[in-house]
Amino acid sequence: MILLLSAIAMSVTDPRTPAVSPDGSRVVVSYRGDLWEAPSSGGLMRDLTPCGSFESLPCYSPDGSTLAFTSDRTGGGDVYAMPAGGGEAVRLTWHGGLDEAEGWSASGDSVYFISSREGSESWLYSVPLSGGTPVPVVRASLLDVARTPGGLAVVTGVTPWWRRHYSGSGSRDVWLLSGDGAWARLLDSPIDERWPMWSPAGDGLIFVMEDSTGAANLHLLSGDGSVRRLTGLPGDVTFPSMTADGSTVMFEYAGGLFRASFPSWEPVEVSLECAADLPVPPLDEGWAGPFIDAYDLTGDSGTVALCSGGEIFCGRLTPDGIEDVRRLTESPGREGSPAWSPDGTMLAYTVERDGRSDLEIAGPVLAESLFTGFRPVPSRVLPVPGGTALGPRWSPDGSMLAYLDRNASIRVVQLPTGRDWEVCPARDVIHVSWSPDCAWLAFSTPVDGHLEDVFIVPSAGGGPVDVSRHSNDDFQPTWSSDGRRLVYASRTDGGDYSLRQLWLTREDWEAGPERREELLDEPVETVSIELDGLQRRTETLCTVQGYYDFYGASPDCRWFAFRGYDRSGGSDLWSVDWKGGNLDRITSSGCEPYGITISDGYTAYFVGLGGSLQCVDVTGGAERFLGWRCRTSGSIWDLQRQKFDECWRLLRDGFYDTDLHGTDWDSLRTAYRDRAAACLSNPEFNDVVNRMLGELSASHLGIYGPWEWDSSMDSGELGIIPDPSWTGEGIRIDSVIPWSPADVEPARLVPGDVILSIDGIPVGPGLNLYRALSGTAGEDVAVEVWKAGGPDTVVVEPVTRWALGGLVYEARLERNRRIVDRLSGGRVGYLHIPSMDDESVAGFLADLHAEGLGRDGMVVDIRGNGGGSTHDEILKMLARPSYLVSRSRGGLESLQPLGVWQGSLALLIDETCFSDAEIFPAAWKELGLGPVVGAGTFGGVIGTVDVDLVDGTGFRIPSSGWFTLSGDNLENLGVEPDIPVAEMPGDAAGNVDRQLEEAVRAVLAEM
Repeated sequence: MILLLSAIAMSVTDPRTPAVSPDGSRVVVSYRGDLWEAPSSGGLMRDLTPCGSFESLPCYSPDGSTLAFTSDRTGGGDVYAMPAGGGEAVRLTWHGGLDEAEGWSASGDSVYFISSREGSESWLYSVPLSGGTPVPVVRASLLDVARTPGGLAVVTGVTPWWRRHYSGSGSRDVWLLSGDGAWARLLDSPIDERWPMWSPAGDGLIFVMEDSTGAANLHLLSGDGSVRRLTGLPGDVTFPSMTADGSTVMFEYAGGLFRASFPSWEPVEVSLECAADLPVPPLDEGWAGPFIDAYDLTGDSGTVALCSGGEIFCGRLTPDGIEDVRRLTESPGREGSPAWSPDGTMLAYTVERDGRSDLEIAGPVLAESLFTGFRPVPSRVLPVPGGTALGPRWSPDGSMLAYLDRNASIRVVQLPTGRDWEVCPARDVIHVSWSPDCAWLAFSTPVDGHLEDVFIVPSAGGGPVDVSRHSNDDFQPTWSSDGRRLVYASRTDGGDYSLRQLWLTREDWEAGPERREELLDEPVETVSIELDGLQRRTETLCTVQGYYDFYGASPDCRWFAFRGYDRSGGSDLWSVDWKGGNLDRITSSGCEPYGITISDGYTAYFVGLGGSLQCVDVTGGAERFLGWRCRTSGSIWDLQRQKFDECWRLLRDGFYDTDLHGTDWDSLRTAYRDRAAACLSNPEFNDVVNRMLGELSASHLGIYGPWEWDSSMDSGELGIIPDPSWTGEGIRIDSVIPWSPADVEPARLVPGDVILSIDGIPVGPGLNLYRALSGTAGEDVAVEVWKAGGPDTVVVEPVTRWALGGLVYEARLERNRRIVDRLSGGRVGYLHIPSMDDESVAGFLADLHAEGLGRDGMVVDIRGNGGGSTHDEILKMLARPSYLVSRSRGGLESLQPLGVWQGSLALLIDETCFSDAEIFPAAWKELGLGPVVGAGTFGGVIGTVDVDLVDGTGFRIPSSGWFTLSGDNLENLGVEPDIPVAEMPGDAAGNVDRQLEEAVRAVLAEM
């Protein structure tokens, strides 16, 4: 049996988050979503948690008898403990958020973990191994924790662990927290310091930090303050773990497990083998449908091409659904963007594989019905220059295909000859449409920020002409089949969505209503365009509430369907005719339609909520669901490899810096591709891709999902913080969050009260409060409590953890307003902008009036602001000078413009300001609005778009950089304050805000 196992054992790639036992004999790693144990010298692994969930972050108890870890088996992630050699795991935490195991108390009777609960920001908590309610240990936002002889070594900062080469205000810093609560920063460096570990053998603190070569290696901080590099690997050391005596460290490196030991610390690779069956079938067989990624159809009763899961299917469209569905493609790559030739005998689509996206054409066949038959359909690949083709569009005569290349420039390929040419140098093109005579192409591309204009250009090549020249966002041009009109969508940032129609000649424009009706039945053979006065010949067909959504047009452009919104944010399908009449909402199901097309028979087809194909008549009627299914199969290895290639290509073609921050992108594909392809689970795959993303040293990168249903019950929140010193019966309240369920009548609880039970479920030592609160958000619960006057039972309605976070935020605002009012004697107001979105703009305008009325100065605080896109809307209310004064008969004077702040200002920033919350202070300084106080912003300023990979995994593409007027790139630079003020990690818990106090002084000095 041993020989058989050794014969079939496979080497292990990317064992994650290792934990070495205190005596150094064993190591536990996360692999394939389970925890596996092996000798620390290497060899065959044994699965400790074969339960189908995802386990990670193992850590041994000080005596090595117990293993704590994080598992998602009950939802977002809870802490569990089990015997070190394997056995039944016991759940220790019962909260709806993510609890990340970090280590153990010195006595080994409690597990440390990091969690954002009770409105906190990643505090360190402790939960007894015997069970009970977690209590906060450190009330500061932390990332990593290790015990030291004098207390704790903790890590603060906001840098993702996988990012390389970051140097700035948001870097991870190691702090020493002594038993008396004193904080001391380990090093005064802007470089990331990670994963501290106290080493008795080295008599110092070992941690990971980049060295002069740019690689993150193990370093030792000795008692005399000197720092020495221990390992000299050319890449990054990640997730190290240390033995109890500090003589051995095991860590991840380059997809393998390594060990380094005192005194040489020479890294040695540890080979692990797995002899277990795969947790998922390598060949997945099942059904495709009814959900789709894209589609195209030849008519109301013709053939429909469906794209699902990276493959193309063809079926026969019927009034009741889609029948005779056949899988047209079967490849390890990803096919997409299907487009029928005008005669329906050929189907063009993109095929992505091996880092390229080429065009493929299936057919020709004698009749389109053969696409749903049993005979094979011939196909051929058209390799394109540059290796990227997107969004193919047939010319009306079927002889050419227009597509977008890797720069999103328009190219045309002539099918009979294979000739391929660039139409014009315009980049970042989004939509392309052929004129009916094939002589012209219309397209839209940004001309000012994110705002697009519509252009036309000869299809043979030439100079593009802007035909919309409008201050709105004008996009998605469509030629009418009559050759007399060009239709496009137009929207404002305020949410107005319009359809606009441009008449190409003055004669057609000036024709009366009856003559126009006739003209639409008289298509021109050659499109004639009179450029003089073109913009004046544009009319608006309709205006509704909408955003950047794509409409559908019938081939003759007599009917249009589009997505419209109601006041609650719900959206449905609307339609309007070519004269701007018959505007109507034609669905009422809140279907969130996209991918809208209209057939010759005026049926509107669209992809509805969830991704299913549906249809409805443009004049209204019953919505129809077009169901379908087809047998399919695929290899998990091929899927992961394709996803990786897609990530790599998307960044190669879309990253804002064409030099990709100086990386050798081709070599990085070689370094990470096989590792990603070997991942069986999505979290592991995303882990490898994130490591590749980290090589770019850029912000706005990430991979997430795909989304899966979380069936766990979320936690109800009372709004109390447990007293960590309490050892008696029940749970004594340390503090109560203002306006939380525990703070309002008639329940009102106060510090010192002791909670004994929730709905009859006892809580206290060994009895977790959050277990009793599981699933109670929005429900009345009976809280048995011991107050100063004796026992009592009160009824409380717990809120969600998200709602509690909002209450914590509101309490912080009120505290800051009181501080500013007190320090300024009422002369200065305070407002906070939590994000750069429409809701925050509305809040800013309200606070600007409420807080500014009758005051001479204002502190504007954007700390913690993660960005958005509304910086300019806020600056308009701060940066416009006064130009006149109005005076009423009663003597009331009003400065013009109204509503614009005219007093003194100071801006508060710190390292948590990100993206648009860095553009804002950069503009503030350029405009000279007032002193900037605090700490430098993170330096993460790139415009980004999110796309879906073949299986629904989300992926971010940072596509546009932001620069100061002097040419400085804000990415990896950020904005520095005029008045630097450093804060200690423990300030927030002590209600100390040094930056706010200095901002008040700065405003008073300006007044």
